[in-house]
Amino acid sequence: MRLKIEMQANVHNRGSSKLTRGMMIWHLFTDIENQFVEMIDVFPPARVTEKAEKNMVAVIKVPELNPGESFSPTVVLRIDTITRDWLMEPQITTEERIARNRGTYCSMQKYWEIDDPLVQELSQRAAERTGDD
Repeated sequence: MRLKIEMQANVHNRGSSKLTRGMMIWHLFTDIENQFVEMIDVFPPARVTEKAEKNMVAVIKVPELNPGESFSPTVVLRIDTITRDWLMEPQITTEERIARNRGTYCSMQKYWEIDDPLVQELSQRAAERTGDD
């Protein structure tokens, strides 16, 4: 089976100062040994290196971004596979794992201003839409 996949990221400067010398590391790999990835295009051009097991990593320079500005790099890949097993079926998540993730991702971090009113508003809206963790 051959698939063409286009991925796009969005880097948005939500801070109050200019973002300079930013680097984005994008891991472009598959999770199964009998899948093979071929890069078709990366925009803007990036330094792409092949790691063990044909896993690829793209290093993209993020341009200077003033507050409110965005940057959206795109990667187009071709994945060849000899199996249809993508390991993407829903997984059962234990309560212990949910609690651990909640502690990891919902606690105050050095550069994670969870007390910011905008962060509170956005997280409240997201929580209301999903209905679960």
